[in-house]
Amino acid sequence: MTPWLSILIPAFQVADYLHECLASIMPQLDSGCEVLLLDDASPDHGYAIMHSWQQAYPNQIKIYRHEHNQGLSAARNTLLHHANGRYLWFFDSDDVMNTGAISELESIIKVQAPDLVLCDFELLRNKRSLKHYLRGEHHRSSFHGPKQQLCSDKEVLITGLFAAGQMHIWSKISKRSLWQQGLLFPVGRYFEDIHVSPKLALNAASYYYQPSTWVQYRQRPGSILSNKAPAMQRKKAIDLAEALLGFESSLQQVLPHRQARTNFYISYFCSRNFIGACKATTASQEAPNQQLQQNLAALKASISMPLPDLLLGYFRQGWLVRALKLSYWLHKAQGSARNTAWLHW
Repeated sequence: MTPWLSILIPAFQVADYLHECLASIMPQLDSGCEVLLLDDASPDHGYAIMHSWQQAYPNQIKIYRHEHNQGLSAARNTLLHHANGRYLWFFDSDDVMNTGAISELESIIKVQAPDLVLCDFELLRNKRSLKHYLRGEHHRSSFHGPKQQLCSDKEVLITGLFAAGQMHIWSKISKRSLWQQGLLFPVGRYFEDIHVSPKLALNAASYYYQPSTWVQYRQRPGSILSNKAPAMQRKKAIDLAEALLGFESSLQQVLPHRQARTNFYISYFCSRNFIGACKATTASQEAPNQQLQQNLAALKASISMPLPDLLLGYFRQGWLVRALKLSYWLHKAQGSARNTAWLHW
């Protein structure tokens, strides 16, 4: 029988965390679930850990392996090709699934059968202090919109995703049919989830937001995002700035007439990417001006409203500090703090 759920887990240099990840998932599964593991040519003993778990769950775990390391996007695409489930859940191999997540998900699917299910998450640290609780790390929302109800308003979905600003794919469980429209992860690029998640939402005719923390997202040294090597920083800066290139044209085909609120949150998310890319650019390059200008070009091509209207939206929200920060980087990307020509674009 076709599994109702495929959990897809790529792994590279996460042997220290893989056992905990699988231990949090496997006891929750019923016979209608499959787990696909892929070793992306990792030099550690992760492949042996996969085999030990497969021996314990031979009917549910399938293992694949790349002969050469191809990166996270390629690994996920390989798993996507082999998945059989009606629903797909991409899960990171260093994260932990909270108890009860699968049973909640199954109940939602049986009753509502949405194209897309969204869940919340918490940050997983070796030691959580008071300041982490005060920051809300014990519960982060992945969506700002209707809760615990089947919805079909695509603009509400898009607005809620961008307003929350959490584009990671592991907080979104999707029907496999949404991926059969040619959607893949961009090979060789970082911030691949920002590229994929909005397009996945555009493909969905219905969705359901469950505000439960199903995922513990691990904060750890050695992860891709924590790598501060200059070459890595330069590459990440480019990919972050360009992560949403082309999305506006796809959005225009599906939602040609949108509310100002929708355009603002899309543009605000793009501006955050722009600022992050500019910071990484200046930190990793001695002469970053050309890349800063490319970051600005990517911002202009990605936002859904003119820059002056975006800044006006910042002020309407009371975001004075954020408005000043964006203005600073816009000026810096122009090459002169006194140049205000960007206001007339």
